Amino acid sequence: MTKSEEDLRRAVVGKMLAGILLVPGLATLWMAWQKFSLPVPPEALPLSLTGIGALVVNLSCALLLTKYRHHAGSLTRAAFPLPAMMPLPTSPLSRRVSSPLTPSQHGLT
Repeated sequence: MTKSEEDLRRAVVGKMLAGILLVPGLATLWMAWQKFSLPVPPEALPLSLTGIGALVVNLSCALLLTKYRHHAGSLTRAAFPLPAMMPLPTSPLSRRVSSPLTPSQHGLT
């Protein structure tokens, strides 16, 4: 097989894989359109079961990740940031700040 034939085959396979990935996206858009055009509230039991299932999956993943908390890889550092790297609250209502300004000067009244 020559290099150009291999490149052509790779291009065809790449386009087929892109088409396969496009199908779920189109299905999502179609389903979203259906839901917005005829809004029906979800049933309570399936919604609750989905939430409980998501909670179980997230908790099990968190427990699995705790085994690797002290490893030195970059993904571990991204998953478990140091406390110094954590963002501080930016809302003036979320922290106690002593200020000589009155609440009306802050725009709170």
